[in-house]
Amino acid sequence: MKILLISLLLLYGDIANAKVFKCIDGNGLTTYSDIQCGSQDGQISRSKKTNPPISPLKNELELNINSVWARVDKGAGYYFYHIVFSTYFMMSIICYVAYSRDKKSAKTKQRRTPERTLHIYEFLGGWPGGFVAQRMLRHKNRKFSYQLSFWLIAALHMAGWFDYLVLNQSVLNRIIALISSST
Repeated sequence: MKILLISLLLLYGDIANAKVFKCIDGNGLTTYSDIQCGSQDGQISRSKKTNPPISPLKNELELNINSVWARVDKGAGYYFYHIVFSTYFMMSIICYVAYSRDKKSAKTKQRRTPERTLHIYEFLGGWPGGFVAQRMLRHKNRKFSYQLSFWLIAALHMAGWFDYLVLNQSVLNRIIALISSST
């Protein structure tokens, strides 16, 4: 993947023609910007030492790759989102098929899929497929106790994503701290 990005940036890297400044702060952290180091809102600072612009192609390529990888690899790993969304997709298909079979079994008065099994599929990431199946097949959409469990599972998933994406796992970290302090 990194090789593909490098080759694309080599081919199309010279399309953008901008000055890029390399800034190193007191802690040794390197940042790249289109604004000279130490300036705000495009105004050049009056400090004694300013960094000159870096050479366009090589360092622009480095800047683009570093910024792309910084966005992709925010500590979770590159494949994290691929794995999670693939799991949601596959479990949604499995859950939809389970709903469909349960609906068919209910019509023919055969052995049905236990609700617990459907809830396990939903909990493992198939709740979007379960939601679609409830609407399209008109199955399991009237029983209050089932709907309560279904929406609690969906709310748990949404709360988990909210904690992960917005709150930077602060709730999860507190839960882990509570569990680890009690053992």
